[in-house]
Amino acid sequence: MLSKKLAVILAATGLLFVIVNLVKPSAPDIKQNSYLEIGGVKLEIEIADTATARAQGLSGRPILPENTGMLFVFNTADYYNFWMKDMYFPIDIIWLNDDWRVIDLTENISPKNFPVTYQPRAPARYVLEVNAGFTTTHHLTIGTRVVSR
Repeated sequence: MLSKKLAVILAATGLLFVIVNLVKPSAPDIKQNSYLEIGGVKLEIEIADTATARAQGLSGRPILPENTGMLFVFNTADYYNFWMKDMYFPIDIIWLNDDWRVIDLTENISPKNFPVTYQPRAPARYVLEVNAGFTTTHHLTIGTRVVSR
């Protein structure tokens, strides 16, 4: 009797594992100079996944070419702060969760707003910076999914 119950529990656990892994979206394969698609647009992205790279961000650059962005990658989701220190152009910030869905949008942030800081309404694991107007032009909303290409 006990072995029959154990077999049922193991089978149910295995089935649950398979279902969760089929339903859960896989993370995009991110690497330096890779591409992400969001809102039907293919973006060439630069990865900022170290403390030094995240601190530098897009600071000091004169422009951000069209259909490019910087993806900030963190080990865990949290309320990370961003600011416009040493920025020369306005940006949109797209806040993403562990499942690569948009959880918040901060649009048209001007360099003139420094030292104001920005953070998402919910913990973010990934943060994508793009040129100002990108989110409006491509109709991004909360829940929009990011995929790798």
